[in-house]
Amino acid sequence: MDYETFFATIKNQKPKGMSLAKYLITHPSRTHSRSTLEAVAKNLKQCQNQKRLPSGVVMNCVKEYFDFVEVDND
Repeated sequence: MDYETFFATIKNQKPKGMSLAKYLITHPSRTHSRSTLEAVAKNLKQCQNQKRLPSGVVMNCVKEYFDFVEVDND
């Protein structure tokens, strides 16, 4: 998955006007603590500013809250 697809998916699935941290914390199937989700949201913002994908640990956490579709370029 590339950087543009990753952040476009988050932007399209998150309600407009709601912060990422609030979305993650109020998600109905939340499995992480509030402090963890706040750290994940902060890390994602840093990654977006640096135009890079987050680490594997953060990616695994975020994949539980958003539906990422893997596209095969065959």
